[in-house]
Amino acid sequence: MNLGQVFIGKNEFEKAEEYFEKALLPDSTNADIFVGLGVIEGRRKNYTEAKEYFERAIELKPDSQEAHYNLGLVFKNMGDKEGARRELEIFNKLKQQKTPL
Repeated sequence: MNLGQVFIGKNEFEKAEEYFEKALLPDSTNADIFVGLGVIEGRRKNYTEAKEYFERAIELKPDSQEAHYNLGLVFKNMGDKEGARRELEIFNKLKQQKTPL
């Protein structure tokens, strides 16, 4: 899965997608894989698909800061201000919970 993230960083989305999809075969319950696929689709501006991946990641891991943050960005790009606000509020709450005092 780390190779998938490397390819996202290089904007090589087809290669990244290939690695994430291979990772799904043995482990379809890994939220991070769905986050990675959502990032790919978001960068491709396939917001409906990205939204579905981020929502699946959140189903699997409700405290995923990355999934909530990215879902908020997708909602923003789709023109859903309320959805964006809601997800970014959740992201901020999760971030505060995990920040050491």
